Amino acid sequence: MDGNHNKLSAFSHRLRVINAPASDARVAHLLELLDLAAAASIVDLGCGTGEWLIRAVAGSACRGVGVDIDDQALAEARRRALVRGVENRIEWRAEGASEVCRGAGRRFDRALCVGASHAFGGYLPALAALVSCTAPGGRVLVGEGFWHRPPSAEYVAFLGGGDELRAHEENVWLAERAGLLPLFAGTATLDEWDDFEWAFWRAVATCPGGGGSDDEELRALRERRKQWRDGYLRWGRGTMGFGYYVFGVE
Repeated sequence: MDGNHNKLSAFSHRLRVINAPASDARVAHLLELLDLAAAASIVDLGCGTGEWLIRAVAGSACRGVGVDIDDQALAEARRRALVRGVENRIEWRAEGASEVCRGAGRRFDRALCVGASHAFGGYLPALAALVSCTAPGGRVLVGEGFWHRPPSAEYVAFLGGGDELRAHEENVWLAERAGLLPLFAGTATLDEWDDFEWAFWRAVATCPGGGGSDDEELRALRERRKQWRDGYLRWGRGTMGFGYYVFGVE
């Protein structure tokens, strides 16, 4: 179902250009907190389709590097950068985020890692990697999940685990212990979560099938997405949160 999958993916991204529970106003505020006017370079680790980085570069004089292992996502990122007129100021790299950090040295003025700490094996390794590739005096933006309240055993089983998450304040304190300077910490609202979750459900629910095996795979995809939707309604909404953290690098 490659053709249908590509259509579904493209449609999904039209509905949700930011792959995180964040409104346009929140994205703008977080990028403002990065003080991009004082920076020359920015890297987005686990950039996906690149919207965070594109907006950062479009609103500043920075040059950017977007890193992701998903070739399809990077192809969409290149297309978006071209449309926004910033294609000459962004380099897209199809490689692992941890490899980029190991080879970068502390040469980026700003760094992003929004919903991509798994690329480093967890939150703490992600923080260490961000420190390693960000110049002293720089700033980093991290987007990371947390628990509003302890999850039920049923929800943890549904997710296939949840031990890696912690409370919102612990995300701040752990970064501070890792040598970062907390400058801002905020959390996604329920409205932002609802917009995020329901956009992806609509993308699947309204995507037409292509006939034959395409229809079968689409039905299976809809069923998986329906299960996720119902898990969000039953357990996730109000239990899992998403935090946005801006840290200074010393």
